[in-house]
Amino acid sequence: PLRLSDDHNTDNQKECARVRNAGAKVEQELIRRKVNCCMSEKVPAGKQRVWPGGLAITRSFGDYHAKLTAFGGVPDSVLYEFEELRKMDIEPVWRGLIIASDGAWDALTPEAIWRSFSESSNASPAETEAER
Repeated sequence: PLRLSDDHNTDNQKECARVRNAGAKVEQELIRRKVNCCMSEKVPAGKQRVWPGGLAITRSFGDYHAKLTAFGGVPDSVLYEFEELRKMDIEPVWRGLIIASDGAWDALTPEAIWRSFSESSNASPAETEAER
């Protein structure tokens, strides 16, 4: 499969630098872990996140708590413009175009998504109608 976009999440160091330059932080969430009966400690958990907001993505529609100063957000740190739009000519030999959210790409590899797409697009119309 041909990849036509870049990830806008905290795994992308270029995106993290953009967010930090805008004044937000990129770091792991700290959670409390019990050490013994009387003490706990804060330990990092999960993916890096953009703070304020706690988003694991670096661009977003909505999520005003991460953007607006009235909610404690940092303006221009999360999705401030569409500089990543690209124009592509669709080639006749392409079998399809997959558009998916960050949740799909976080849960599955691009190869697994492509395999699933390929398997479903290879089915005949009669097979797909019978499945419905």
